[in-house]
Amino acid sequence: TLQELHARLGHISPAVAKRMVEQGRIRGVKLTGGSADETCEVCVQAKIARVPVPSERTSDLAKRYGDHIHADTW
Repeated sequence: TLQELHARLGHISPAVAKRMVEQGRIRGVKLTGGSADETCEVCVQAKIARVPVPSERTSDLAKRYGDHIHADTW
């Protein structure tokens, strides 16, 4: 289905995944059922969890190297 392809391609836009199949950029895949408008729970949860970066400092400056660590997680 389109939703399975969407998930296997790392949650890219379902419309883009569908277009890639239609244009022959993905071979050996035949889409059956599903639509680009279906809701993906993983994508919904990922968007809910995002917290905006504050525009002003919310904590004290680090006094030593390694006191503050910033990282993106997947």
